[in-house]
Amino acid sequence: MRKEEEVLNKKMKAMEETDKDIQEDDMFSLLLFNRFLPIDLNKRMQETEKDTQASLKGIINKREKAMEAGEAASDDLLAILLESNHMETEEHENNKNGGMSIDLHPNWQARARNEVLQVFGNQKPDFDGLSHLKIMTIILYEALRLGQEGIGMNFMPHH
Repeated sequence: MRKEEEVLNKKMKAMEETDKDIQEDDMFSLLLFNRFLPIDLNKRMQETEKDTQASLKGIINKREKAMEAGEAASDDLLAILLESNHMETEEHENNKNGGMSIDLHPNWQARARNEVLQVFGNQKPDFDGLSHLKIMTIILYEALRLGQEGIGMNFMPHH
C-alpha cells in the first residue's frame, strides 16, 4: 500500500501545482472555455488527469484481483466500495429478469394478442392502427422502463 500512497501523493502535488498556476492568472480564469484551448497548462492538466486515472484504475484492479484470489479485504474505503459494488453486481445479476417479463405473464400475452387481432384482424399492421394498441403500448413502456437500468451506467465523460 505504501507505493500506492506515494503515487497518489505525487499526483495530488501535481494537481496542486496546476491549481496554483490557474489562480495566478486572473484573466486566464475569466475565460469559460479555457480548458479546451491547446495550451501548455491544459496539456499538463490532461496528462495529470490521465496519469491519475491510470494509477487509480491500477490500484482498483490490483485490489479486485486480490479479492477474487480470496485475500482478506482491508478496512479502508476502497475495500468497502469494492465489496459494495460486488454485492450490487451480484444482486443485479440475480434480479435482471425479475421485472415484468412477458413470458412470465400469460394473461398479458393473451390480452396483447387479442388486442392486435381486434385492431388488425388478419390484415398487415399499419401505422394508423398502432396508435390503437393500448395494451401493447403499456407492455412496451414497461419493457423500456425496466431495461433502462443498464443504459448509461458505464458512461464516463472524457475531455
